[in-house]
Amino acid sequence: MAPLVSATELGQWKQLDALDTDAANLAVAGASGMVRAWCGGWSISQETVTGAVLDGPGSRSLWLPTLRLTAVSSVAVNGETLTVGTQYDWTGYGKLIHRGCWPNTPRSITITYTHGWNPVPDEVKTATLIMAGMLYDNPDLLASYSEAWGPFNESRNYGGSGAGLPVPVAEMLGRYQLEHVG
Repeated sequence: MAPLVSATELGQWKQLDALDTDAANLAVAGASGMVRAWCGGWSISQETVTGAVLDGPGSRSLWLPTLRLTAVSSVAVNGETLTVGTQYDWTGYGKLIHRGCWPNTPRSITITYTHGWNPVPDEVKTATLIMAGMLYDNPDLLASYSEAWGPFNESRNYGGSGAGLPVPVAEMLGRYQLEHVG
């Protein structure tokens, strides 16, 4: 998955005359991962997912991991291709609705779809640039920490879980957070 912003955009954001491109690329990749993780793990930027294999929910509704579904190219159940409009339909927010019922068996549905935004929304870019700037200035932000004294020890892993976004950044991303489940 491509980063949500570029190293060049990071340099412009920070108003730097000279940019360490390798460090900027790492910061941008790390920040993009943190933002996506906080938003629920979906790409946010536009991408086509080919041949996604999903478990059947056993109901009329099947949720895809997206908040912006732009196209569904194919849907097959146990190898049988379904027809949009007569056998299923879909919504722009990631819900596929079967005219009957989706099966309740694992790995029974194969889908090709396109989702996400092109271009990446300004709030997402800004949040990513804030985080990338923090990582560029302080690469140890994602490092692990471990200390032991006597029988006691403490360890922390700061590795891009998405949980540590500053409150203003998290608030900026609120509308992009994937919340629906199965």
